[in-house]
Amino acid sequence: MQLERAAGFERGDTPEIKLRKIEALLAPTSSPIAGLPLVAELLHIPAGDLYSPSMLNPQRKKEETFELLLHELVILAQSRPVLLVHEDVHWIDPSSCEFLDRVVNRVADLPVLLLITFRPEFQPPWTGQSHVTMLALSRLDRRQGATLVQCVAGGRALPGHTAEEIIKRSDGVPLFIEELTKAVVEAQASRESGEDARAKTSRSALAVPATLHASLMARLDRLGPGSKRMAQIGAAIGREFSYELLAAVVGPSEREIQDRLARLVHSELVFQHGTPPEAAYSFKHALVQDAAYSTLLRSDRQRLHAGIADALEGDFPDRVAREPELLAHHCTEACQIERAVGYWLKAGERAAQRSANLEAIRHLTRGLEALNTLPENFERDRQELAFQIAIGTPMIAVHGYSAPQTGAAYSRARALCERLGEAEPLIATLSGEFVYYFVRGDFSMMRRLTNEARQLAERLPSPLVRLASHRLAGITAMHFGAFAEARSEFEAILRLYDVRHHRSQPVHYVHDPKVSALTYLAPVLWILGFPEQARRSSTAAFHCAAELDQANLAAHVHNFAGAGLDELLGDFPGVQAHAEAIIELADRHSLGYWRLNGLILHGWAMVQQGATEAGIALMCQSTESRAAQGVSWYQARYLCMLAAAYAQVGQAEPGLRIVAEVEDLIAKNREHMWEGEVTRIKGELMRVQGRSASEIEACLARAMAITRAQGAKSLELRAARSLARLWCDRGRRRDACALLAPLFSWFTEGFETADLKATKALLDELTGGA
Repeated sequence: MQLERAAGFERGDTPEIKLRKIEALLAPTSSPIAGLPLVAELLHIPAGDLYSPSMLNPQRKKEETFELLLHELVILAQSRPVLLVHEDVHWIDPSSCEFLDRVVNRVADLPVLLLITFRPEFQPPWTGQSHVTMLALSRLDRRQGATLVQCVAGGRALPGHTAEEIIKRSDGVPLFIEELTKAVVEAQASRESGEDARAKTSRSALAVPATLHASLMARLDRLGPGSKRMAQIGAAIGREFSYELLAAVVGPSEREIQDRLARLVHSELVFQHGTPPEAAYSFKHALVQDAAYSTLLRSDRQRLHAGIADALEGDFPDRVAREPELLAHHCTEACQIERAVGYWLKAGERAAQRSANLEAIRHLTRGLEALNTLPENFERDRQELAFQIAIGTPMIAVHGYSAPQTGAAYSRARALCERLGEAEPLIATLSGEFVYYFVRGDFSMMRRLTNEARQLAERLPSPLVRLASHRLAGITAMHFGAFAEARSEFEAILRLYDVRHHRSQPVHYVHDPKVSALTYLAPVLWILGFPEQARRSSTAAFHCAAELDQANLAAHVHNFAGAGLDELLGDFPGVQAHAEAIIELADRHSLGYWRLNGLILHGWAMVQQGATEAGIALMCQSTESRAAQGVSWYQARYLCMLAAAYAQVGQAEPGLRIVAEVEDLIAKNREHMWEGEVTRIKGELMRVQGRSASEIEACLARAMAITRAQGAKSLELRAARSLARLWCDRGRRRDACALLAPLFSWFTEGFETADLKATKALLDELTGGA
């Protein structure tokens, strides 16, 4: 790792010495005290009594580490120009790619030349930026090829037909030209020195190898068995390998090892950095590594990988702790599956803790694939359960709540829990599976899983089980429109929750019951007629989310306790601010599900600010994209907002089409939360359309009946105000006043909110003219 090299780590350094070297590395550019825990944890240096570990959650820890490394680059560039080279980026891992994206953005105004190479299939996200220049490297033409052949051949004169054959067969690819030329030159040298007996008798001693692979194989053979063996072992270790690890695998004959490696380096098939025993080696190209590896028989490969795994485990525990996926890979290739599985799980969990979700999914998937090759038994099921639980949260982050992959992981985990009779893990799997069906709008499955959680809570005396049961019950009740029941369940969580004992692990914050309860209580309390209590719940949700400091959770709170509540309160600037925060979080952390929600809210705010056409277009596009992803939760509300926007601009027909879509959703998913509201909006659109007063009145009366039955006082007030305006326009002012006055007098708070102010103004108008 570059940081270890820059700090000057040496074999045998104690954790204390390593920390001092990190402090020295950070001292010229930043505060060592602030950066030390981040870099130490990144390099997996045990804390002990040497430093206080970072208390940040995984996402924030990754953000702070990225910022620290970028700050180091900025300070370095301010003292002198910097050249950064990233080669073969088509093989980059997701977290490194995310960091490279930020480097590209940060160096725009710095004296930094950043050179990045990659194959055509890689799609760089930086194209189009003013400070980025894309250079497509085409194949060499004949003249350029001939020049390269001469350079590689050095002082040796090659026959014209041989050089021509090299150029022809290499097809203008520089690596091919170089390697084919070297193969011919080495063959010529062997013949002249008498080392190659075959070359003396062969009429085609200077024949050009038919392929690059054949050329590389010939060059490896000419190195002799000792150096070729070094190349084979190095190839099994990886594209890069250290002298120490190779020596640990080979054995004690260090002089022999160094001589053989020196010959390999002299051939320029492998490059050396540093001197043994601190030396590190890298193959010139991945194809060179592939050629060396391909010469190994399968049984020899397995023995080599097993030896590498043993050496890593016995002599390099720090590296194993830092990169468990490395040992997992070698154990897998050695067909030591039981041993590999444990390391794949460690690698996946460690990646998830760093919010490296794509890597987590990749490692855990590899582990599951390996696990599936083992015979079915209790132990295999137990291990698979751990994998399925671990993969759930990264799946949500990458693919979304409603993605089939997410549902499949939690469904399989629940089946394993039931088979194994495991109770505690069942709650985590039930919660994950519930969220999948909740976001997709499958009410029957929501109710079934809620009942299972309730039965489990009755059997187990566990507060965590009870909290999860209340959470599922509250969400199900809210979805169905049973708002008083939802409030009761959410408030039960707040009474029971103890932060010291019940806070989730960082990678599971998305399911934290307290944040969930506070977030959903905000709209529920407003609907029930308590706007000020709703605001307090929103404030508490944001405070709790700030403590947990996790991107997905923050977007959730901004969406429902922030923008969702402000939209109901009629706070247009508040909605806009929360929408921008959601979009920024989504863009920064690849949260596609939340980005669409943020765009819908942003479009609605645009409509309220006068940009009606663009705002409605954005809402239409984003709700359609959301539906295409299989997302149903809150879709009815977003469509209500869109239908109301159409009513606002006097476009009844498209508005009524949206209303029909909401009615279909309600019927299909039994999501009655917004049934009364969409019925009221339908009545308003019928007025815009010019329908008969009796039809409009019947529609608005139905909206009042629905909201009254639900105890949804704020929504009932809206429906009553719409009906009162209709009656007022028809001369029924006393009836309108008699309808509105008792409802208005029921409220005890929130008199500065938009709905209550509008109702008070209408009442004043009605009573003033009576």
